[in-house]
Amino acid sequence: MEQADWLDEKFEEYRPHLRAVAYRMLGTLSDADDAVQDAWLRFSRADTSEVDNLKADHRRGPRVAQHAAVPADKA
Repeated sequence: MEQADWLDEKFEEYRPHLRAVAYRMLGTLSDADDAVQDAWLRFSRADTSEVDNLKADHRRGPRVAQHAAVPADKA
């Protein structure tokens, strides 16, 4: 199976969940459908050649965001 076919299949598998999340965020089904479709179009056009192995990347554990220290008088 080619990568494009695999991505299409995975997107269709997760579309109902993505639509539900978008609906909760946006409030209407038409806006949710538009947002999911827009996300798919952007992703399908993206250059993913730099993404080698997401699973291996996630095994490294969560990344902790580095924040600048807040001065005591501003906290």
